[in-house]
Amino acid sequence: MLDFAELVVLNKYDRRGAEDALRDVKKQWKRNRTAFSLSDDQVPVYPTIASQFNDPGVTWMFAELCRLLREKLELPAEEWTPEVDTSLKEPRETVLIPAARNRYLAEIAEAGRATNNRVDEQAEAAAGEYAGEQGADLIVVGSRGLAGIKRVLLGSVAAKVVHAATVPVLVAGQGADAADDTEEAPLRHVVAATDLSDASRPGVLHAADIAVQHGARLTVVHVLVPATVDPYDPGAPVPRTEPDRARASLAQFIAELELPVDAEQDVAIGPADAEIAAAAVRHEADLLVVGSHGRSAVQRVLLGSVADKVVRVSACPVLVHRPRPV
Repeated sequence: MLDFAELVVLNKYDRRGAEDALRDVKKQWKRNRTAFSLSDDQVPVYPTIASQFNDPGVTWMFAELCRLLREKLELPAEEWTPEVDTSLKEPRETVLIPAARNRYLAEIAEAGRATNNRVDEQAEAAAGEYAGEQGADLIVVGSRGLAGIKRVLLGSVAAKVVHAATVPVLVAGQGADAADDTEEAPLRHVVAATDLSDASRPGVLHAADIAVQHGARLTVVHVLVPATVDPYDPGAPVPRTEPDRARASLAQFIAELELPVDAEQDVAIGPADAEIAAAAVRHEADLLVVGSHGRSAVQRVLLGSVADKVVRVSACPVLVHRPRPV
C-alpha cells in the first residue's frame, strides 16, 4: 500500500509509541520508493490527532492534499489553496487524559473498593470482637472537624458500626465542634425519634433516662409519612385528620411509657430521615436519639435506611439505641 500512497496519514498521534511509529513508516516509505536522499521532512507522512479540535496535523495534511489535487488535476490555485496556518505541523497533545492514565476510571474504582474494604474491617473491629471482649456499654464514633468527602466516608464507617453493633452507638456530629476540648459540653435538650412501634420504646426510655441524669429537656418526635405524600413533593398537602391522629397517637404512646420526665411532643410530615434531622435543628438539640428496631438481619436492613441517613446528616451527636442481646 505504501508503494502507491502519495499521502499517508498516521492518526492517534497522542498514543504511546506514536513517534516511533512515525519514524518507522517514513523509513518504510523511503525503502519502497528507494528515495533515501529525501529528508524526513519531505516524506508525505502526516501525524494527526483527528479527535482534537483544530489539530495542526490535520490542517497540515489538508493543505498538502489540496496541493496534490491542484497539481494533478490542474485546478485553479485561487480556489484550491486553503487559507490556513501550517506553520505548526505536528500535533500538540492537549488531551485531557494522558495515554499513561487511560485506566484512570479503573484506578478510581479500585481505590473505592479498597476504601470500602477498610471501612468494613474498621466497623467489624469496633463493633464486633473488640467491643465484646471489652464488655463495652457504648461505642463512640467521632466526626470532629470533618467535612465534605471525609464526612461522607465517616458516615459510611458509622453506618456499618451501627449495623454491626450489639450495644448503643454514639456518633458525634458537627455540633460537637463548638465545644472546647477542655470543657464538658452541657446537655440541655434531648430529642428522641419514634415511629410509635413497640420496638422504638426502649430508645425513648433511654433518652428519658439521659435527660433525667443531665437535667435536660426531652422532646419526642414522630414523623408522619402518609401514603398521600408524594415522595417527589414532600410539601404537598395532606388530609387534616392525619396530623391530628398522629398527635393523639404520640400523646398516648408517651403516656403509656410513664417517662420519668415531662416530654414535649412534635409531629412532622415528610421523609423520615430529613424531618428527624430537621427537628433536631429546630429544637436546638444537644443529642438526638434514634432506635434500631430488632435484631434480625431483615429488621436491621429496615432500620438502616432512616437511621443511617440521620447519622450522616445530623448536625448534633446521634445516639443509636440498641438493646443488649439477651
